[in-house]
Amino acid sequence: MRLRALIPAITLLLPLSQALTTAPTLALPLDEKVGIEARGRVDFDNFGPLPPISILSESEIAEPFEKSVVSVEDSQDGLFSYFSSADIGNLALKVSGSLTNTTATTYAGDGLPILGTTAEARDIVILSTGRTTPFEVRLELAVSGELSPSDGIDNSHAAGALLRLGIDGALPSADGSNWTQGIVDDTLVITRQVSGPEVTLEIQAQMFYNVRRVAAGQTLSGDLSNTAFLRLILPEDVTIASSGSGTFGVPIPIPEPGTLALAAAGLVLVAGAARRRLHA
Repeated sequence: MRLRALIPAITLLLPLSQALTTAPTLALPLDEKVGIEARGRVDFDNFGPLPPISILSESEIAEPFEKSVVSVEDSQDGLFSYFSSADIGNLALKVSGSLTNTTATTYAGDGLPILGTTAEARDIVILSTGRTTPFEVRLELAVSGELSPSDGIDNSHAAGALLRLGIDGALPSADGSNWTQGIVDDTLVITRQVSGPEVTLEIQAQMFYNVRRVAAGQTLSGDLSNTAFLRLILPEDVTIASSGSGTFGVPIPIPEPGTLALAAAGLVLVAGAARRRLHA
């Protein structure tokens, strides 16, 4: 059944949906080679008259980055929750989501996600070496998590990951995978032979979790919370000279609230002293 037939049953969600809708969930442009983005969306009526219940995104594309991590998170008690994070400083991507159907009718999105959450990281990394012979570059994305219930057979929800590695502007190599049920424990791997004192790598990693159909009374959930599992493996005499983001594998420090308060107090004291000197 198409979910659009359920519009009267979910009209009561409109006030909350308007409050939760803050920004379009736009993907990074295809030609953008450096950027991080986290996206989340819950929409029971794709292309219908009802607005999304939740649609959030956060990104960073300025070079060098002012922040090395972006994230979005939203929930409505008893209906949905999702979380997405792209952290290029700690080389981590995280996605999770849950959707509950308390009605007597199946939620179905006509092949489009009812709930979708995505995390993506892209960077251009320049390697430096004194080697005169070719060497191997290995990029990995280790994915761990679980999709529940583990006995689902109708592919009503799915998680996936994509890894791309380009060398000096050449066509990239790619590895990807999708999972529809149970425990996820997988590693995407790309290995390339390169040479030269300076090598430019184009790196892209993406993870997602989507729910497309939920039977009456069912809850579907997926949790793929990687922690620092994007790895660039190089020979010992090959180093990272720079990256477009300015923070590949090096988190940008975020001041603690207490530190911010002390800094603000210091600025107030400096401003007060300056005013006293002016009036002296």
